[in-house]
Amino acid sequence: MWGPTGYDHVDYYYLPDIDAYYYVPKRQYIYLDHGNWIFRSSLPRRYNNYNVYNGYKVVLNEPTPYKQADNYRIKYGSYKGRRDQEVIRNSRDERYFENKQHPEHKNWKKANKKRQ
Repeated sequence: MWGPTGYDHVDYYYLPDIDAYYYVPKRQYIYLDHGNWIFRSSLPRRYNNYNVYNGYKVVLNEPTPYKQADNYRIKYGSYKGRRDQEVIRNSRDERYFENKQHPEHKNWKKANKKRQ
């Protein structure tokens, strides 16, 4: 629900605010710890103040983007601190209502009938 709108497929998100990645298929965060890439289902305590709903996410659809981390830090460093990206949970686009976690899921069947 915290992913950005407008994408049909996502492998990884790059999270420039914390210089970390999220691997969507395995629901794993990937972050550096003492020079090693760590793969975990949650972020470590040092990121407790990070909010995945308002932090900017860069969609990356290529294998192991963290291995090119220096390139992504340079390319997307300017996105750090941006809060202007719409996430699925807040979208009023009816195609996202199908997701059972969306606040408007109860209206999905109505929206689906209108399209038929």
